[in-house]
Amino acid sequence: MLASGDSLGLVQIWDTVACVLLHRFAQHQADVLALAASSDGRTLLSGSVDAKISEFGRQKGSQERWVFRDAMLCHSHDVRAIVIDDTKKGRNTQISAGAAGRLFVFKPLESGHDKAARPFQSSNFSPLFQTASISEDSRLVLCQKGQTLELWYLPEPEDAPSLGASARAPEGQLLLTISLAGKSIGPDGTKRSTEYLCSSTISPNGKRVAASDMTGTRLFNLSVSELQVQRVAVPIEIANSAARALKFCSPKLLAVAPWHGHVIHLLDCEEKKIIASLEEHKAPVSLLAAGGPGGEWLASADLAGAVNIFSLDGLFHHASVPVGRGAATALGFDSSGKHLVVATTAHVVTLFDIESQSLHADIPPFDIPKRHLAVHARVCGIAAFPEAPEKLLLWGHNYLLAVNVKAKKVTRSEPAAEPYTWRLWAGIRHVLAFFGLQKPWSLATDSAEVRKRKRGDASAEASLLPTGLAMEVTPEAAEACLPTPFERKKFQKQSHQKQNARGPEL
Repeated sequence: MLASGDSLGLVQIWDTVACVLLHRFAQHQADVLALAASSDGRTLLSGSVDAKISEFGRQKGSQERWVFRDAMLCHSHDVRAIVIDDTKKGRNTQISAGAAGRLFVFKPLESGHDKAARPFQSSNFSPLFQTASISEDSRLVLCQKGQTLELWYLPEPEDAPSLGASARAPEGQLLLTISLAGKSIGPDGTKRSTEYLCSSTISPNGKRVAASDMTGTRLFNLSVSELQVQRVAVPIEIANSAARALKFCSPKLLAVAPWHGHVIHLLDCEEKKIIASLEEHKAPVSLLAAGGPGGEWLASADLAGAVNIFSLDGLFHHASVPVGRGAATALGFDSSGKHLVVATTAHVVTLFDIESQSLHADIPPFDIPKRHLAVHARVCGIAAFPEAPEKLLLWGHNYLLAVNVKAKKVTRSEPAAEPYTWRLWAGIRHVLAFFGLQKPWSLATDSAEVRKRKRGDASAEASLLPTGLAMEVTPEAAEACLPTPFERKKFQKQSHQKQNARGPEL
């Protein structure tokens, strides 16, 4: 049998042998965008522009007719993808995704059940921006949108917040909007690329930008003073390959993880040639992080869960990191640069001593408390602060979570339930990135001391606070980026109102 969906909202089931139509269902009011069938061929799901998921089932018996079972209206916008996971017997689950960036997981309705279980919603992702990267030396932020890059400049704040407080960063200045064609357009320009971006990064000194879509990877020289972008030729292995991850390890060294394949290319941007290809991974690499006391380490994680560390000085594989449960979702270095921090899908945080090639001697792998982070939440990044070496900040798209890895003092009378101190900032939406800023960006504890430093008073000794920069999209901007929701017609309600207007029939 074959199932099809059309632009009229019809779901049809065909006999592929006799080439005849067996069943037609009109359960949708707009285009059907997604179909999914169970492996046994007895359940069919359909998703549509009307944000509705319909479930159909094949009845057992001599006729084996297909019938409509149930409908789910959990999405707010188009349903773009559906899949049925029935690999585990008795634990069939359905996962759906929509244009609003939300994932819903629930158990499909089966015969003998009155109604399906309530869907389980996972963390949503920002539909406006995909990611952002920062150039700390030049105070530039590169924001990756769907099809273009935006380059922003962040002025230095005049006053500092009080200790422990948060403050809004100064209004950023949009300098350029860049397309992968190598042309820059103004803030009000209308040119757009036909391909969506899959990765991007900016060099530490702000003089180079790299970005990739599914047609290939581009490298640009950037002149902020003249507001010019110039495309640079790169080797064909990089130019013709999409990149899952890009990372500048230094102002002139770029690490490229191709979308297809297991290799990591190291590109010398000045010589325009590949100086090394690292082939230790057995699956496509999805995460890259560069760090160390002198920036001599490159960490990488692949889709199979393996995490490796490479030496950028000798261009060789240095160590494999045991991450335990789950696959890595975030990589980062602590403030000293001597330890790699890994967060996994199982919410396990691991600190790895790079020099000794072993786990941290004093901080064993630990779990993030369930009361702070829902089981479906994802750790997207890790930030460290030079002024607070004992603290790490884990962030996701809707939260910030700080942990003090200095163990509490445990007394016999009041034993600590958890060895570390946690602090959660919840209720945040559409976080693109979080950066632990270094000393040139750090703020003094007293604004008077800041003014003294600006006047050149050498005697002013302003204490520095650990400072972070969070990039967040406002809910209004995210909503404006979404397509207009489909207005479903409520036939039953309208007919009931008309009957009440006519009055009872005699």
